[in-house]
Amino acid sequence: MKLFKNYKKLYKNELENRKALIGQVSKISAENVNYQKEIKKLKEHCARLTIDLEDIDYLLEKTTKERDALKKEKTNLKRELTITKKELNKGGK
Repeated sequence: MKLFKNYKKLYKNELENRKALIGQVSKISAENVNYQKEIKKLKEHCARLTIDLEDIDYLLEKTTKERDALKKEKTNLKRELTITKKELNKGGK
């Protein structure tokens, strides 16, 4: 009879442990689902930021090229102005 009580006690302990384990697995699974949703949102946010960064890089590159072109144009206009002034001074003398 004592042996039966020990088995019964062990069986009850095993059932309790199984219930606790199932509860923990359910909780962890629910957390995993939440983490997966959060990871998906963060990946989407990262993709949007990457696109924004690429747009900004393109804008910076375009602005830099335009600035360089304007500097060259300014230099050419100064050169033409200097040449024109020299021609006017020669013609006036």
